[in-house]
Amino acid sequence: MTDLAVTAIGLTKRNGERVPVDALHVEVPTGQVVALRRPERRRQDGAARATGLPFGLVNPIIGLTAVVLAATRGVWPGPGTLVQPLVVGLTV
Repeated sequence: MTDLAVTAIGLTKRNGERVPVDALHVEVPTGQVVALRRPERRRQDGAARATGLPFGLVNPIIGLTAVVLAATRGVWPGPGTLVQPLVVGLTV
């Protein structure tokens, strides 16, 4: 029998009614390295995560807000600054 560094039997993770992990059984022998990763999530920046709105909607809103604030100060951004939030927001 091999020496086990970690033994986990019957682990369950619940999120309200949802059960993403049910009765997980893991044995890790001594000397092995094991990593458990969650599934990849959609990319979200801080504003999208904080508001719960989709990134493709939040990014153009933030870009438009920055342009409007700059215009109120009499500074007009270049064309790249105007187009970037729309292009990034639509391609993500």
